[in-house]
Amino acid sequence: MPGTIGMRSLRSVFFMRAKDDRHSGVNDNNPDSLPRWNIRQIYRDVDAPALKRDQKKIEKMIATFKENYEDGVAYLAPDEFGVAIMAYEEISALRNRIHCYATLLEAEDRAQTKRVAPLLEWLGKTEDDLTFFESEISNIKESALLRTMTDPVVSQYAPWIARVRAGAEYVLDDAVEEKIAEIYQKQEPLLKTYRDTIAAITVPTADGVLRLDAAHAALGSVEIVKHDELRVQIGTALKQKAPDIADIYNHIVDDQNIVAAMRGYNRPDHETHLENGLEDETVDCMRENMLVSAQQLSQRFYAWKAAQFGVQQLTRGQASASPPGFPDVPE
Repeated sequence: MPGTIGMRSLRSVFFMRAKDDRHSGVNDNNPDSLPRWNIRQIYRDVDAPALKRDQKKIEKMIATFKENYEDGVAYLAPDEFGVAIMAYEEISALRNRIHCYATLLEAEDRAQTKRVAPLLEWLGKTEDDLTFFESEISNIKESALLRTMTDPVVSQYAPWIARVRAGAEYVLDDAVEEKIAEIYQKQEPLLKTYRDTIAAITVPTADGVLRLDAAHAALGSVEIVKHDELRVQIGTALKQKAPDIADIYNHIVDDQNIVAAMRGYNRPDHETHLENGLEDETVDCMRENMLVSAQQLSQRFYAWKAAQFGVQQLTRGQASASPPGFPDVPE
């Protein structure tokens, strides 16, 4: 996907804090004093002038990039190929900044879903405008690519190029790829419906009606008895919408299975493993080992936790709560 190589440029985004004195005066016993992310240090709002400027800047950069390189990546000299990759990385880094902001804003407050939707649509369109580059890299002949890799700039991107080309055998002719693109475009309204459905879920509590994200946040601050009650109320609210959510998921999964069959994947998760640069067998081995280790660790942990509460079996509330004498940590 566009932007993979630009993620390292966003490291500063994820280390932004709300307070200038973020490394001092923190009291672990007081959740209100703990550092909190402040995504408004990325952009002030979805309508912020800085965001609009970056969007226009990206659109101009993409237009120039397409004009310079579309349908011609295979014919670039080694040094020109290096310049193209750096330009692609610059665009990707700026797009990723906006993508991170949109994703974090929606995760912070589901009520923002409708306001974020146009930004997500814009991100989808700009991603489509860039897909030619990785596609053309995948189609470069191995012998030509080896000559290109002699350039010192290009050689630095060798791991990324290898990952881009890992799925080259599954790239189909243009007509079929267009059909696949149509399938993914059809998913956008489904994803929007899913986001709207989740945002509309409310949870009735003794203290009033809460949105689903607010109810989840409250789980980290209520006492154990209310904790169990709130979990039940959240579960009831989700069950009421479960048929709608399941219907959306089923449509998305059906589409993904169709694409997997068209590409010849031997399993539904193969594309994800390709994107992560992993073999299916490697993932299976990791999963099996993790399951064994997780079971052993979780059993020991909850046995210790039950001992701290002085009980044989933990309630749901106790399982999620901090043990007696330990500081509370928000979920």
